[in-house]
Amino acid sequence: MVYDVALRDNVVFLGRGTGMLLRDVDHAIGVLLTCPRPTRVARIMERGAGGRPGPMTKEQADEIVRRADRDRANYHRYLFQVDWLDPVLHSVVMNTAVIEIPAAVDVVIKMIESGAYDPTPTSRARLEQLARQSKEEADRLVGRRR
Repeated sequence: MVYDVALRDNVVFLGRGTGMLLRDVDHAIGVLLTCPRPTRVARIMERGAGGRPGPMTKEQADEIVRRADRDRANYHRYLFQVDWLDPVLHSVVMNTAVIEIPAAVDVVIKMIESGAYDPTPTSRARLEQLARQSKEEADRLVGRRR
């Protein structure tokens, strides 16, 4: 499904390991937004998170950050055998304690506008191959369940 959507071009995926699924596609931009834990805790204390409005206690906010980091790390380690914070896995890494989100978006837009991430016949073929393999694997799994 991810690959089929990616074939449409000009799409944005947020989380769920899609950066790892698309890491072998040269025209996919992988963005890692990071921020020091104390800043994240302070932001969650003020604004809330995960549908829970702020303000929150420091303990509540710290638990949300701790759990989110643990879950994300485990998810990536289990499914992709990678450390999700490894900067080599991403096209760009930005610290949102230093750069505000609108400015980070501007950086990504500039990357897109540069043409460096335009699909090439080779990168497009790789994405098509991944989509085909994914569909074949899904069909095999469905066939086994019958």
